[in-house]
Amino acid sequence: IGISIEPLDSVQNVTARQTPNSGTTALMAQKIGQDLFNFMSSFDTNGASGNQSIVVPANTFDRWWQRFERKIQRDPNFFLKN
Repeated sequence: IGISIEPLDSVQNVTARQTPNSGTTALMAQKIGQDLFNFMSSFDTNGASGNQSIVVPANTFDRWWQRFERKIQRDPNFFLKN
């Protein structure tokens, strides 16, 4: 562990670069939500065309989460590329 004493301007610039703006955050949330919806829709066992519900196996969300974690480890910005 080390400590570095830096000018305040330098520290503020680093913090500003690391904080996503609200537009970026909204886009990230939208892309992640769309990825989840698409994944769950691919398992629809009810043929929900025209219906407002999707019937999927109980472990579908867990499978998506595991897949999401693997993808985010490989590329933290994968969901922003489409």
